[in-house]
Amino acid sequence: MVNNKFNLGIPDQCLANQVAALLNYNNRLSIVHSGQSITSNLNQYFVEVIGQTVIGCVGLQIGSKMDKILHLSVNSLARRNGVGFRLLVTAINNSNKDIIYMTIREDNFMSISLATKLGFKIIAYNPKCNYNVLTLCLFRGKNVTKRAY
Repeated sequence: MVNNKFNLGIPDQCLANQVAALLNYNNRLSIVHSGQSITSNLNQYFVEVIGQTVIGCVGLQIGSKMDKILHLSVNSLARRNGVGFRLLVTAINNSNKDIIYMTIREDNFMSISLATKLGFKIIAYNPKCNYNVLTLCLFRGKNVTKRAY
């Protein structure tokens, strides 16, 4: 087994290049990612693969008080098969924080629906020039209130 960032028997750079391509194609991000930008950042990435091909990914950014889920992306041919659900659950389960948040474009109905099914609540609305962004939070601790963030 190859010891790498992704814990798979596929080389890091191959996975990172595929993750970057998936993000750049699907997620309409303001930053264009490369394989190098994926392997060099501190985010944890979780991927689902078929054979040697990444069909979905999600990132987890570890924070001091709360963690952020970012870059949930699933290949359009693999959607509606539970890939996004499994990836999001994996990211949640790999966080030890009581508060986990994510931002989603307002027009991304599939991601909003998935997040709310897993217990995320919409806590903020951020209008941008050409689109709007929602911030969603998952509060897991017994003593966590919405004022904790």
